[in-house]
Amino acid sequence: MQKIEIREKINNILVDKLKVDEQLTKKDTTSLVDDIALDSLQMLNFILLVEECFDICIDADEIENDKIGQLSYITDYVYKKLL
Repeated sequence: MQKIEIREKINNILVDKLKVDEQLTKKDTTSLVDDIALDSLQMLNFILLVEECFDICIDADEIENDKIGQLSYITDYVYKKLL
């Protein structure tokens, strides 16, 4: 799967499942916490939805907590898990 496809699916999760304004998901540098304002429960739900969508397990020991909220980081992380 290409990164662009992964990014589209992540955007769909945000827009369709979490009801985020699509315009907020356009930039790679968008922060789920700072720009989109997901709270901790929404962030947890988002992570669970990403795991389900891509059939992966996001291991807390593998992620960088200060970066998990960035769309570009999440896209790269999922891409690497799918390799």
